Amino acid sequence: MIRGLGPVAVAAACVVTAVVATAAPAGGPTMKVGAVEDAAKWGDPQAKMQLARDAGFDTVRLTAQWTKGLTAPSATDLRQLQVAAGAARAVGIEPIVAIYNVGSSSTPADDASRGDFVLYATAVATGLPMVTRFIVGNEPNSNLYWLPQFDADGTDAAAPAYEALLAASYDSIKAGRPDAVVIGGALDPHGNDDPQSPKQTHSPTTFIRDLGAAYRDSGREAPLMDVFDLHVYADNSSLPPSMAHPGNTTISLADYPKLVALLGAAFDGTAQAGSSLPILYGEFGVDSVIPPEKAGLYTSSEPASVKPVDEATQAQYYAEAFKLAYCQPNVIGILVFHVSDESSLTGWQSGPNYADDTAKSSLPTIRDAADAVRSGTAAACPDATPPTVSLTSPARGTLVGSDGVAVSATVSDDVGVGKVDLIADGVVVATKYVAPYTFTWTPKASGAYTLLVRAQDAALNIGTSTPVVVRAEVASTSDSNAKPAPDAGAPDTTIAWTPGSDPAATMSFSSNQRAATFRCSLDGAPSACTPAAYTGLAPGTHTFTVAAVDAAGNFDPTPASITWTVMGTPGVETTITSGPAGTVGARDAFFSFRASAPATFECSLDGAAFATCTPPLGIAGLAAGTHTFSVRATDAAGDVDATPATRSWTIRAGRR
Repeated sequence: MIRGLGPVAVAAACVVTAVVATAAPAGGPTMKVGAVEDAAKWGDPQAKMQLARDAGFDTVRLTAQWTKGLTAPSATDLRQLQVAAGAARAVGIEPIVAIYNVGSSSTPADDASRGDFVLYATAVATGLPMVTRFIVGNEPNSNLYWLPQFDADGTDAAAPAYEALLAASYDSIKAGRPDAVVIGGALDPHGNDDPQSPKQTHSPTTFIRDLGAAYRDSGREAPLMDVFDLHVYADNSSLPPSMAHPGNTTISLADYPKLVALLGAAFDGTAQAGSSLPILYGEFGVDSVIPPEKAGLYTSSEPASVKPVDEATQAQYYAEAFKLAYCQPNVIGILVFHVSDESSLTGWQSGPNYADDTAKSSLPTIRDAADAVRSGTAAACPDATPPTVSLTSPARGTLVGSDGVAVSATVSDDVGVGKVDLIADGVVVATKYVAPYTFTWTPKASGAYTLLVRAQDAALNIGTSTPVVVRAEVASTSDSNAKPAPDAGAPDTTIAWTPGSDPAATMSFSSNQRAATFRCSLDGAPSACTPAAYTGLAPGTHTFTVAAVDAAGNFDPTPASITWTVMGTPGVETTITSGPAGTVGARDAFFSFRASAPATFECSLDGAAFATCTPPLGIAGLAAGTHTFSVRATDAAGDVDATPATRSWTIRAGRR
């Protein structure tokens, strides 16, 4: 990664792809935690590799860079790699070597340069018997490393050319080194898919689809790669690894379901593994702010787009990233970008060490998090624990004027928080991805409002705060001089209903003020009050809350509430908890769903036959138009939900 520079047709019934592969090859304590670092090639090899080991890394990626005309590395370059790889093995570190062109001016896209590159890659592999894993290429979806990205007609030129290079390299490396593991992809996590852009790039979403299409079109009956590599940088260093990108084509750490679904759609049913393909997160970095006492080690200035974080946050984000990858079954490793910082601030200050190899305060946490992976204690998998959310202000009954009010919450999660929403009367009005989780909420009209904060983690677990009812008084835009209604004091609310265990309930309530109206909520969500009647309530505990509002806009500062339990009933109910809705641009869809009791699931897309599925679920490569997803649960007694949960949405037409 250089800073500052910087579809397969599938029948509807087969498009639904379970995200969690049944033959998961990795994840857990077998996962590697390493770094991308070439310092051992030109510095003291033993000292540099020991530095990596002291930071908790068990793997180091080295590079062998090809330029046009080369058919083998120079004796000096090969010797540097041999010494560095040997030093790695000596301290218990596994070396990986990435073989790629130095930049887009040396793109091996034609037959002659492709042939030279393949000879070079094979010479590197055969010259490094102490290395087993080799990465072919680097960010071929980026114009920094591969041109052209598009043909004259706007179609993808890069993916088919890279497919040809990867296939030839795979065959040649395997012929010379049958024990070698060939790693493909190494994709940039971002891209614009715009042939008219001055910076022509492909998103990983589009590139994977087109790579699969090129592979199928080639008629090849052998694999392209043994492992798929993706660089999983966040949009900038200030954003947490748990932040997902469900509505666009970016793929980062929290987008694992999207990645596995895309690989499945691209390659499943061929000689190339897809949804079960092992995954390496080959680059991930979080820049830290350089303290004044270390400023003399660095040159240039930091690009504003980087948004570096303090060292405590750097440590937190790396530990979070390791936990996320640890619970993703197909992932075999994650590599931090550098053991020590680059000295130019236009580069990466993402290592656990400064540019002079002295440790940052983040290093102990990073080392401990890597050790936790190897000891099998990094996280409980799968992550089923929702975030803990507490709304700290405003207090219940707060009067809110036209200037609004600050809404603050504390949120925590055992792995990491992906996003936090502020919800007013059931509508999401603001979203934050980074603490502090403080919003400014401004009411548009007078009256009582129910506010709550909802948080989601990368595993789509959701936690919500206790709702708070506030009262808004907003000046009328139609008559700013209108007198307020007479104020008789805040009303009082009474519920006159004794709950039972039925899944249906109709509430009866009253106020001590005859002209009062009411605001109701069920389980923290706003609800109709005229009448407050509910049917089909799920088994479990429910809470109904009602507040009276008088003619002057005063509302009961202590709303009445009642909690009761609905007993379980025969049968099982299915609920879709997340997925696309309305009109979207993304051609991929990701769903989470659950049942009211322990159950298995069957899914259907656009009326196709139901087939076994597992949440979370990814559907890749959908056509423009309206789609309907259905899911039904079957409980342990064999009862099938007779009313499957459904979700419909529309994909707008246009370039993917």
